[in-house]
Amino acid sequence: MDNAMLKRTCQYCGSFLEGYTVNNVTGEFGYRGGDGGWYVNETEYKNKIIIMSILEEAIKVIGEEELINRAIEEMAELTVAISHWRRDKCDIAAVREEIADVMIASRQLEVIFGEFQTEKIREEKIERFMKEIKERKGII
Repeated sequence: MDNAMLKRTCQYCGSFLEGYTVNNVTGEFGYRGGDGGWYVNETEYKNKIIIMSILEEAIKVIGEEELINRAIEEMAELTVAISHWRRDKCDIAAVREEIADVMIASRQLEVIFGEFQTEKIREEKIERFMKEIKERKGII
């Protein structure tokens, strides 16, 4: 278990500590959510909880299969919107709307396929992306 995980849980029961605190790794002041995540403030954490409850309810009511199909459709609509925008057949607002739809659909997919595992993979990919940027800038 890594150091950050150890220090953000109770030493006696292992549960995530929640509340305003200083991040023991970065030194930043912020809010540690009950999920163990680090947030700017309590409102950001509560908004995440509300969104997650909506996504989980959607899975129960609508079903995984339909939500997966909708996600595929939303990604295709974004592809079309970007293609149209590049050819001046639609404005940027249409692209932004499709981006929002894909973001919602991708969060639903994270819940369906495993949010924690997806988050770790995303962090690794962002690190590789940062390395690529540094290489292109000649820093590495």
